[in-house]
Amino acid sequence: MNRTPRSSRPDRAAYPARRVHCQDERGRHGVLTVTVIGGQVVLIGPGDVATVLRPLQAGRLRAALRDVVTGGAS
Repeated sequence: MNRTPRSSRPDRAAYPARRVHCQDERGRHGVLTVTVIGGQVVLIGPGDVATVLRPLQAGRLRAALRDVVTGGAS
């Protein structure tokens, strides 16, 4: 297995948090904040509810979102 040494990987902590404006099922506006803490992806939704994803889980979420948006298979 060929892995990139940790020292040459980009410092994910240096990436700023991203804010995504959204709405809940009742049409109330909110913000979903996406950031990286301790090498894990953290999603913070309205009400400050946090979901923590390991990198592999974040990749699976990305694939699921792509499939839903493009109409691909689940």
